[in-house]
Amino acid sequence: RLGSERELKAHNLVRHEHKDYVVHEDDILLIRFSG
Repeated sequence: RLGSERELKAHNLVRHEHKDYVVHEDDILLIRFSG
């Protein structure tokens, strides 16, 4: 449907959640970390 991360953000389909977020079925995760 949408082709890039920029388009997803433009349509408010990207959210940043805290580490205690409960993952739901059909969620897609992008896990970012620094070491």
